[in-house]
Amino acid sequence: MRSLLSIAKRLAHRALRSVGLDVVRASSLSEQVWGSLSRLSIRSVIDIGANEGQFAQFALETFKNAKVCCFEPLPDVAARLSTWAEGSAGRVKVFPIALGEAPGEATMLRHREFSPSSSMLQTTSDFGRLHPELLDQERISVPIDTLDSALAGESLEDGILVKMDVQGFEDRVIRGATRTLGRARACTIEANLDSIYEGQARFDALVVALCGLGFQYGGNVAQVYDPRDGHVSYVDALFVKPTTNPSPGGRVT
Repeated sequence: MRSLLSIAKRLAHRALRSVGLDVVRASSLSEQVWGSLSRLSIRSVIDIGANEGQFAQFALETFKNAKVCCFEPLPDVAARLSTWAEGSAGRVKVFPIALGEAPGEATMLRHREFSPSSSMLQTTSDFGRLHPELLDQERISVPIDTLDSALAGESLEDGILVKMDVQGFEDRVIRGATRTLGRARACTIEANLDSIYEGQARFDALVVALCGLGFQYGGNVAQVYDPRDGHVSYVDALFVKPTTNPSPGGRVT
């Protein structure tokens, strides 16, 4: 569920140009997008749903001067992430908690066979039909906080990139992160378009929420198709804040 396949090239080209980013030829659009973002002087990366640090490692390599805050609630996964972070020369800090719209304790469904698909939400019958091998699940209790509260004691440098991969819980995370997202320069969200988690956030609602915080939809870094009928199953969507105000002709430069 984390692969970068079937790139939506036209959308991302147009959207990146609209916020003053130049797209150059590369082996894939994801490389083009992240290469363009690297010119935004990203200094702080917030990795929500970090798992074992797959994206965090990429961020360290792409944003050479950035520090990364990783949020991962699964205890065993967070422990492995923390072990890896010890070798980052202080550039990675791990927060072994879930994020949402209020602090406390929460029940999480841990998927034993594939921890990245674990969620705060119950899976649907469609999930079981699409991924029967992932129905071996257990309920665990995890601490939960808002992003704004969790980062209250941190000194984040401007040039913030937020990456969110929380399996349908995106709207709750956003509601608890308005202050941080208000400072952020860019945000990327993995969003399911198929209904595979009960009560999952709708993509159109996520667009409205992030645009309300000053972002513009920047197209999809990736989108994955259902092989049965070709519809888009989920996307890695990019949101970027304009560098300047629109000109009289409506163009952002």
